[in-house]
Amino acid sequence: MMKHFLLRYNVNLCLLGHTDSVGSEVGNKQLSYLRALNVKRIFVEDFGFNSERFIVKGMADSLPVASNQLSDGRAANRRVELLVELK
Repeated sequence: MMKHFLLRYNVNLCLLGHTDSVGSEVGNKQLSYLRALNVKRIFVEDFGFNSERFIVKGMADSLPVASNQLSDGRAANRRVELLVELK
């Protein structure tokens, strides 16, 4: 669905990578960045979108959506969010 949206609308995406709270701050920052970068790679290499349409940021564990106390919560916190940026 996101592919069709990007084909139809001239927008950029900000890809925000996230991690759970396990691991060091430095490691989580790098992991979250790489997680978002991999999503960008899929859009560019697999779907042919211009790489300049994507901004990639690693947020580490700074914005959890669930508790890191339980495995289900940690799993929910390991994610990439896609924010649409209008041109």
